[in-house]
Amino acid sequence: MKKLILASVALSCVMVASGTIVYSNNFDSATVGDSLNDMGWTGNGSSAAYVTNSTEFGSGNKLVTLVNDDGGAFRYNDLDISSAGADFVRLSFDMFFPSDYTSDAYVRVSAKGDVADANNGNVNWLDMGYGSRDVSIGSDIAVNTAYHFDVIMNISGSSVTWNGDDVADEQYDIWMNGSILHDDLALDRGDADVATQFNSIGFWVARGEDAVHADVLVDNIVVESIPEPATLGIIMSSAVGILFIRRRFMM
Repeated sequence: MKKLILASVALSCVMVASGTIVYSNNFDSATVGDSLNDMGWTGNGSSAAYVTNSTEFGSGNKLVTLVNDDGGAFRYNDLDISSAGADFVRLSFDMFFPSDYTSDAYVRVSAKGDVADANNGNVNWLDMGYGSRDVSIGSDIAVNTAYHFDVIMNISGSSVTWNGDDVADEQYDIWMNGSILHDDLALDRGDADVATQFNSIGFWVARGEDAVHADVLVDNIVVESIPEPATLGIIMSSAVGILFIRRRFMM
């Protein structure tokens, strides 16, 4: 019995540490031509993101092409995660910038919170592309190469830990291919000060006025709500308490 309880404690710790998957899609079961709008996302146009069959992330793999053919306007795709009540989130995805990607285009990874102040609920904008970006082509990444990213964002009110690295309140880390690319970055929108949870995650594509090609490939999108240390402590304490009570009755 003691071994069973100890095993339960360990299992509880593992389950809590791994978090809760809010959304996960590798698009392999989707139909070529499907839009993200058909899969729970909202966007400003059905052609803003659609499923294709290509090999950038592996042979015979289905993925999503993020498209912008509207000049300088954003094409956006947002996923509602408000029901998760998450204040510490991992957004994971694979991304590929084609070799003909042009210099004034970029992808914006967006996050909105539950309270809208001066920035309409915006908590973070993470820009990826050429020029002075959070993730820059030429210095951080290269075109025609597949990368895996984990973006760890925290508005829990206290410092939390993911994969052994501390993430302070109102900060985020960018991991690439399993290693930290940039850490201790400030959530750069004003509503990070007032938001209590993340309500949506999105991919926005800015084509730029002079861009010829702004299509970006993305795959294996995962949104995970990560528990805070206090939550882990409660579950551990409960399990250890059960063990203590068991020992008292056995004495």
